[in-house]
Amino acid sequence: MNGSEFESRLEDIVRQLQSRFGDCRDYPIRGGVVEEIVLGILGRDTGERQSSEAYERLCGAVVDFNELRVASPDEIVETLGKTFPDAAGKGRDMVAALNDIYEKLETLDLSEFKDRPKREAEKWLSAVPGVDPYTCARVMLLCFGAHHVPLSLAALAWLQHHGLFEQGVSPADAQGVLERHVRATEALGVFCLLQRLADEPAPPAPTSRTASRSGGQSRSRSKATSRGKASKAASKSSSSAKTARKASAGKKASKAGTSRSSKTSRKSKKAPARREAK
Repeated sequence: MNGSEFESRLEDIVRQLQSRFGDCRDYPIRGGVVEEIVLGILGRDTGERQSSEAYERLCGAVVDFNELRVASPDEIVETLGKTFPDAAGKGRDMVAALNDIYEKLETLDLSEFKDRPKREAEKWLSAVPGVDPYTCARVMLLCFGAHHVPLSLAALAWLQHHGLFEQGVSPADAQGVLERHVRATEALGVFCLLQRLADEPAPPAPTSRTASRSGGQSRSRSKATSRGKASKAASKSSSSAKTARKASAGKKASKAGTSRSSKTSRKSKKAPARREAK
């Protein structure tokens, strides 16, 4: 779909979500940089409810973020629960991010970090190990008020289900597209609605029939294009042949005319000679 079609479809989805979830004024925003980093890593592929519950379990198991920083991945997995999505990977990313921040700043109190210019802060955060595009965008939106629309895998799956994005698009690419079509003043509201949507049970997976039909349509378009090209080539070849035949006929006619003219000329030259002999 083109840009205007995408924007129209997105507006329809946002209106549907607003009528279903309201304006999200009660959406929980903690606002601390380290808090949102941890929440972002936990929630990059889940809904807000599930990631918030996991965050509360972590906070209940450690004294502060420094203790979380030195925790082993196994301890984190045990706290999150083995059924929590990618618990081991997220545990490693949280520990890596917190340790990198501590080594660079010698503290995990980032209250002064929020005074940095937005671009500088985003560049710094994006270089922190374990901080993925969703987590970085979340921190920049909720802590700095930057123009971002964080998009988790769970929210992306629903947007794909509604036909806004094709299957196979990366969350980072889809997030970038959303940010080009959502105004800065509306970014927080759209993010909150998408998080509420992500809390819903996962949408049904695309069926093989749907994929086959999509592939069949693509092959049909390809065949039609090939037939069209072949038809154009045949037409061009036929036209060239006609032109060649006309040119050949013209040459023959020209030769015939030249031959007749030559014979006439020879006859006219011989006639006076006969008269003189008489």
